[in-house]
Amino acid sequence: MVNSMDGDIAQMATEYSAAEINYFKAIIDLIVLAPADAFSVSSMLAIREIQKIKGSLSKAQGELTLRSFVANGWLYKTRRGRYALSSRALIELELYLRNSFGDDVPECSQCMELCTLGVACNSVLEESGCPTYLHRHCHDNLRRVNPRMKCPRCESDWTQKGALRDIGEDSVPDDFDDMRRRKRKSVQFNLDEVEAEEGETEEEDEEEAAGSDRSPSPKPVKKEKGKLVRKSQLTQQSDDDD
Repeated sequence: MVNSMDGDIAQMATEYSAAEINYFKAIIDLIVLAPADAFSVSSMLAIREIQKIKGSLSKAQGELTLRSFVANGWLYKTRRGRYALSSRALIELELYLRNSFGDDVPECSQCMELCTLGVACNSVLEESGCPTYLHRHCHDNLRRVNPRMKCPRCESDWTQKGALRDIGEDSVPDDFDDMRRRKRKSVQFNLDEVEAEEGETEEEDEEEAAGSDRSPSPKPVKKEKGKLVRKSQLTQQSDDDD
């Protein structure tokens, strides 16, 4: 599914058109940034995304393409009818996912592979929440070896009720609002804000330059024992006295 423009996405170029590849990338974005670590998207929202794709995909074409993604093993449809990244996509597009989304695609703390289905530590011991994720099978294997499990990062007791939470479609109810995307963990800068900040900096530089051209000589304010004492010196003396 991959296209040379995006490094690791290169196989798709032979299977799909540019518009279809853009649609696939939009679906990936919806899945990865799904709120509540759902890592899946509803069928309705996936189809609605078609109209945003450049390249004039009709709704009918988009629906056929979506089914093709599933048939070719890039996506899978869950028991609740949601779309999620398949094992093939997580393996073959791993570098693309890591480079494009960074920490927004968690990795399993046990096997270190990308993890979008399983469990996560529910501890609030860390300010932003504990970032420990495990595949379900990795968790089960650890539990067999050590029934009295603790989080490898925050050391919270995983034997307590509510210590772990589901990730994947089980993390959200059937009537969940898919329209809300979670914010990226990495800081994203708004171009308008950057340009505004640059404009402010330029104005400040111009003001400083204008001020340096005038550079008036400081006026004496007080005589002391026949010497001139400048205002800055008086201020410093006042601070020292305090």
